[in-house]
Amino acid sequence: MTDRQTFELLKGEKAEMLGHWRGNEEFFFCHWYAEDEDAIFDQLEKVGFNKLINTLPNEMPIYMAHDKIVDKTAEEMEKEN
Repeated sequence: MTDRQTFELLKGEKAEMLGHWRGNEEFFFCHWYAEDEDAIFDQLEKVGFNKLINTLPNEMPIYMAHDKIVDKTAEEMEKEN
């Protein structure tokens, strides 16, 4: 499966995978935008991935990026959310 096919497959109405990091081992990390945790599980179930992987969604209220510097602490950013 190509990267394009992966992103197309994991784009649903309530959940969309935005990024994917993996190495050569069994662990990988996905960045999702979703209504809630269940939306991620539902999208994975829809494409048959729930049978292949274990998933632990965690909401992250703080996003920091090198190209979006805001000069605030993580605590300040969290209060804004």
